[in-house]
Amino acid sequence: MQTELRKILEESKVTTFFVTHDQEEAMTLSDFVVVMNKGVIEQMGTPLEVYEKPKNRFVASFLGKANFFYREDGSCFAVRPEKIHLSKEPAGAEREGVITFISYSGNITAYTIESGGETVLCEKQNDRIRESLKKGQKIYLSWDGESEINLAEPNESNG
Repeated sequence: MQTELRKILEESKVTTFFVTHDQEEAMTLSDFVVVMNKGVIEQMGTPLEVYEKPKNRFVASFLGKANFFYREDGSCFAVRPEKIHLSKEPAGAEREGVITFISYSGNITAYTIESGGETVLCEKQNDRIRESLKKGQKIYLSWDGESEINLAEPNESNG
């Protein structure tokens, strides 16, 4: 239904203002997204820009899922669950953890991992038969540096 509505809007070349709390709907139907928090604009941009490069923790968690990590200097960054690589081998790992929950949803398997006292979410596309990972298994997590999203502190978020 959303795809059909998107086609109709594009073909009719009508400017449409659409208000929703459904993030998937907003991303699917929009050329431009405005994320607001308590009446204040947090970020504006294309769905791709706002999802891949959120300015702050609010936007990162509002549009999709995100894992938040802190560096030694106290700065915060996010990594989306689909950007995390899992391995049974420690080579190149950012962190290690234990799988505490696995949810198979047909096209995606979601893993919940306890790592250093934090819960990390990881989602893997089921695009091929994978070596099965098990609940309770020790696992190593890594991600590409470009997958780290540097986030502004809350008092720097607007603008």
